[in-house]
Amino acid sequence: MGVAAPMESSPDDAGRFEVRGVIGRGAHSVVLRAYDRETETEVALKRLEGWSPEAIYRLKREFRILRSLRHPGLVEMYELFSGGGTAYFSMELIDGSP
Repeated sequence: MGVAAPMESSPDDAGRFEVRGVIGRGAHSVVLRAYDRETETEVALKRLEGWSPEAIYRLKREFRILRSLRHPGLVEMYELFSGGGTAYFSMELIDGSP
């Protein structure tokens, strides 16, 4: 299994997102606060910390399942990104306590 390089300033090559901090970290992913230059909004980005083809598949599956759900108690899922051996998705940023 490969290990993704740490994210310095942007998770994508085009520089769409300006990372502004870490919100949380789990066993396989990190959630970042970021500014989306394309939509001019703050978002949360969930990105794999370590990766394998199976891990990328699971993250994509998680995104697609959550994207299909609508409930006032769930954050809205925006876009799925993959490439360069990693995957991440953008979602609604909710300020509050974990």
